[in-house]
Amino acid sequence: MFLKSKKGTAPAFIQKFPGVFTVRQGTLYAGNRRVIPTEQRPDFLREIVYGKKSEYPFGRDSLFAILKNEVLNVSKRDIEAFLNAQGPLVRRRARPKRQKREHLRQIRKPGILSVDLVHVRAKDFETLFPDEGYDFMGPPGPLGKQQDRYFLNAVDILTGYLLTEVLQGKTARSTWPEILKIINRYERQFGIKVRQIEVDKGGEFYGDKGDVKKKIKPLSIQKELKNRKEGPIRLIRKVTNAAVEQVNAKMQRIFWNLVEQRRGSFIPTVKQAVKISNRTQNRRTGLNPEDAMQKLARGEKVAQRTPKAGPAEKKKAFPVGTKVRALKMPYKKFGYEYKAYKGQHFGAVTPILKVKYSGVYPKYKVGARWVWGDEIIRARRDDTKAHNLIIKRPIPKPARGLQIRRSRKRGRRSKLPVLKVKPKYEIGDKVQALVEGVWYDAEIEAFAKNAYIVFFRADGRRWESKVKANQMRARTASTS
Repeated sequence: MFLKSKKGTAPAFIQKFPGVFTVRQGTLYAGNRRVIPTEQRPDFLREIVYGKKSEYPFGRDSLFAILKNEVLNVSKRDIEAFLNAQGPLVRRRARPKRQKREHLRQIRKPGILSVDLVHVRAKDFETLFPDEGYDFMGPPGPLGKQQDRYFLNAVDILTGYLLTEVLQGKTARSTWPEILKIINRYERQFGIKVRQIEVDKGGEFYGDKGDVKKKIKPLSIQKELKNRKEGPIRLIRKVTNAAVEQVNAKMQRIFWNLVEQRRGSFIPTVKQAVKISNRTQNRRTGLNPEDAMQKLARGEKVAQRTPKAGPAEKKKAFPVGTKVRALKMPYKKFGYEYKAYKGQHFGAVTPILKVKYSGVYPKYKVGARWVWGDEIIRARRDDTKAHNLIIKRPIPKPARGLQIRRSRKRGRRSKLPVLKVKPKYEIGDKVQALVEGVWYDAEIEAFAKNAYIVFFRADGRRWESKVKANQMRARTASTS
């Protein structure tokens, strides 16, 4: 009003920058930049983020880099606050960077084993070796068909030394003999008594009720360990078994690397992976687990280094009441169904109820469960105006000329153009496809316009590509 009438007292910002501000068609400008009133800021941001013809990016820094040259009174903090309230954007945000937490527990004596089962799927071998995957695993199991395998991994917490047995089932009755084998092998090889075994709360470490009709006695792994002739062993059940899970991840990386290198059949590859794992340097002891156990067998001491983590993590902790979104599943559980772009990996907006610390690292109670700091992101209450704006919009329909058909393999609706010529291959056919100058074993997934959609594996991942018929050939015994 002052700029129009030149009456009254000028606002402080106009007095500070005389001659800079002008009014054009009822809108305030500073030079060529539009001034956004504070009360209109949410509506302005909502328009550029959700406008049908808007071409602004969705990232905080990317959006601010453009807006700082176009408008005033919209800061990077304002943009972040607005974006954190947008459900469609927040749900598709990448997971937080995984926090590297020092293992703060101090173990001074050997003889504490952390035990866990690792599921190895037969399907993964079929994916890696399409025609010979099941043969790679060896003879079928007792069910008369090729079964999944399980690695029973036991890790000495002091040194990180790994002992592994392979199982074809995960019942307590099939697990118990293998646990006993590991205990006996550990004590016989190093002359060190096992004092304690730590497991998660899986049923394979409990026991079963037996069967009176078949004259099978009930089994309790805890009682079996307590009444062991060579000496009692304490069984501890924990919610998370972090020590063995870290070694599990390392051992599996080594194992699948060796499998892809085709160094040997299944069992020899497992043994080789365990051997390599035990010869990998342990940063807490400064030795590899094999050398550390030999040192203990000679009666020498092995000490763990003090963690380097400082008090900085406590300073960065979120206070109680902060609105956050938590990952629905922990990091190790994520698969293809929890890709960030699908928007299914983060839950609803929930306040932090409690905060506790493991060493210097905060854990937060979100809803009914406790999560680490790298399993949550800061959020705000959902923007209901933006939500209603999206919901009220009609669903765009495809252009004319596209025929809607149903994929024969997965039974889902597809809006791909139908091939104009009779297809040479059918969905599900196994072929070899030329992708970027390299031939890959592939499988046809769907038809595209004068081409095929195929899936293939490269660099340990599954890829999708569109390939023309003249860039494919049937997979025969000689090519596979």
